[in-house]
Amino acid sequence: MTVKGLEHLLTVGQDFPAFSLEANDGKTYTNHTFKQMYLVYFYPRAMTPGCTAQACSLEQAVSTGLTLPILGVSPDTVDKQSKFAAKYNLTFPLLADTELSLAKACGVWGPKTFMGITKEGLHRIAFLVSTEGKILEVFTKIKTKEFATQVNEVLAKLDK
Repeated sequence: MTVKGLEHLLTVGQDFPAFSLEANDGKTYTNHTFKQMYLVYFYPRAMTPGCTAQACSLEQAVSTGLTLPILGVSPDTVDKQSKFAAKYNLTFPLLADTELSLAKACGVWGPKTFMGITKEGLHRIAFLVSTEGKILEVFTKIKTKEFATQVNEVLAKLDK
């Protein structure tokens, strides 16, 4: 699976990189925080329409029974992540990757073209990570309002 400009994007079967990042809830999360499958999704910027739609889609799924641990990651500060979570009643942690360490390790930071202008930015990509720390699925074609449905479809396939 290739995404234009992201030659180093991690793929299914690879190890998810080690990380240690602070979240909006004041806790530090690492790749060893969860002893079960979990979702890490990258979003460009808190409080923007697409990022809000994606987060609210996941929160709706959590409120109706999705038990998969979720970590949202963006370059925003802990303070901005806290305000975003409070404004939209998000119950899952939002990690502040202000140094872009995890984004670059996952290969989701790279050139983006918007309105004919190309610049470096964070791509909207998510990873489903196994209990053993292996990547089970890479979501590259995310529909922000239906992202939870996309995740549930993959989970259903994995259960078979």
